[in-house]
Amino acid sequence: MQIDASLITALKQRNQEFAKQPERQSPSELVPLLHFLIDQERYAIDQTFVREVVPLRRWSRVPTAPDWIRGITAVRGRVVAVVDLRRLFGLEQHNLSDKNFLLILHDQHHEIGILVDRIHGFQTRRKNDIRHAESIANGVPTQFIQGFLPSADATNDDTKQRHVVLDGGALLRDLTGRELS
Repeated sequence: MQIDASLITALKQRNQEFAKQPERQSPSELVPLLHFLIDQERYAIDQTFVREVVPLRRWSRVPTAPDWIRGITAVRGRVVAVVDLRRLFGLEQHNLSDKNFLLILHDQHHEIGILVDRIHGFQTRRKNDIRHAESIANGVPTQFIQGFLPSADATNDDTKQRHVVLDGGALLRDLTGRELS
């Protein structure tokens, strides 16, 4: 039985493709993200800014603070400002409940707590998966946006399926440096 030369060539090429080592992503090309919901809007933030997530328990109002600062709370012996991004971003307001979570963000100089409704979990994505954010409206000030991730199950540019990627450094820097009166 004679085997066609083109079949042998195709099989050799296929074997070479299978023998190739898969490309590995360097750690600098990957970003670990925490995904969460605020008022049915999907958000993500770089995990390196997340110290911890705790249920919202007791908190105290701060007189003369802007409305986007809901108050302060104690987390493991530290006093943390409770920031309501709904109010800051102009989203629909809801009463707080014991079902809310506090996402503690930190860097070497600052620490704040962001109110969130639900945590969806962690996911590592490639940095180039994060798309430029100039077209995002949602009321989120552009200085707080790093970009957005289209949902894996979205077949088009459906804004309800995307995750707005917040800039943790900008949130910490700008929200802790704002005037409180």
